[in-house]
Amino acid sequence: MHHKIKLIIGFPGSGKTFLAKNMMLAFHNPLFLCGRSKFDLYNPFLFSDVEDSTDLIVFDDVPEKKLHHLIVLCSDLLCINKSGEKPYVRTPPQIVITTSYFPIENLDASIKRRISVIETDIKQDITGDRIFNATKIDLSAEAYNVE
Repeated sequence: MHHKIKLIIGFPGSGKTFLAKNMMLAFHNPLFLCGRSKFDLYNPFLFSDVEDSTDLIVFDDVPEKKLHHLIVLCSDLLCINKSGEKPYVRTPPQIVITTSYFPIENLDASIKRRISVIETDIKQDITGDRIFNATKIDLSAEAYNVE
């Protein structure tokens, strides 16, 4: 099985992109794609910027309508199709997706097996300082009564 896709969820302004960009620091050749503007999931050149050395792809701020398809698309071999070159496939590198939309109750078992979920939020302490928090969510059937 490939790496699990890391899904970072939370309200707007809760630090999802902050966490993803800090995760990028641990990799040698990460690729950052803005989910709202940069890519079209049905574009054959979606992964044209992926190199053999790419070890992380971050899809930031992915809207609801693209989320499920993107998870499925990144769960299998990626088709690397660069303009003017012969397309080839490769195993996906680590994948991180940030989104404000995540319907835990509607997840089917095949999606749950492909992802791990981190929820972010920012709170204020008694001095008024903002504190960033990230929590891993348990997606087991027992935790959410989902089969």
